[in-house]
Amino acid sequence: MNNYDAKLFVILILSIFSLTTLQVADSIAKKKAVSTPVVLGTTTILPQPGICEAIGNLSQHYCPPVNVTPTIVPVSSTCPKPVYCDVNKDGQINGIDLAIVTNCWNQPVTGACAQYDYDCNNTLDIADIQKYTYSCPQAGNKPTPSPVLLPTAYPTRTTGNIIPGKIEAEQYSAISNAAKQNTSDIGGGQALAYITQGATFDYQVYVNIPGKYQLQYRVASPYTGAGLSFIDYTTHAIYNTPIPKTGGWQTWTTINGPVVYLNGGSQTLHFNVQNNTGNTYALNFNWFQATLLSTNSPTPTAAP
Repeated sequence: MNNYDAKLFVILILSIFSLTTLQVADSIAKKKAVSTPVVLGTTTILPQPGICEAIGNLSQHYCPPVNVTPTIVPVSSTCPKPVYCDVNKDGQINGIDLAIVTNCWNQPVTGACAQYDYDCNNTLDIADIQKYTYSCPQAGNKPTPSPVLLPTAYPTRTTGNIIPGKIEAEQYSAISNAAKQNTSDIGGGQALAYITQGATFDYQVYVNIPGKYQLQYRVASPYTGAGLSFIDYTTHAIYNTPIPKTGGWQTWTTINGPVVYLNGGSQTLHFNVQNNTGNTYALNFNWFQATLLSTNSPTPTAAP
């Protein structure tokens, strides 16, 4: 063997040794990665078997350049999670506690907000806010058909014609074939009266929470044959609600209207009157209420 052949032989031996060393090191690194969970804040990242961790600078020590999505699981996955009404642990249950929970709306399910994901669906949504609201009425938001919830998608308003909530009939933005009149209904004030066939009422409202709503109407009529329709100009659907005979123009009753989906933000709600009573005037109208049922968006259904 000449000198040239000897050099080639030495280089070959060194190459084989280096390759074996890298394979052993990589094997050790993988074993270390698989057996070492990493805790970041309130989550534990569990390494996946056979794959190096790709967290921080561990990747440059242990891993080849591959994309790794580690499995992330909550530190505490007990579900459903218990509701603790005194959130700030000051010995009182009031609006401050409700505000803390509400401020976690649509926030990452980490840190302090994680404990309010009561149904463990990794989303702080309306269901979680409602669960706290109904579990802790002494926090200042007693159980009502229309709880006040605060999504981040639409800036919350508290003045004007706000939905969810009750809108007085005389707070219209446009009207035809009707006039205001004092009412003896509960709460007093004014209502709409002298309502004839084809009367229309428009209301400029602001919807704080987009979702499915139950409409209710406060009405009075001495006759049968009147109807009040909600007109959805988005879907071009018309939802007619028959108005019962209540016994008089100031004999009031609350009836269910249609279930409709309302988008969030500013919009105009439209109503129309049908008069098949055989008389000039059809009904009196005091207010309507929009009660949030859910944040889903199913096809609206008219009242029977």
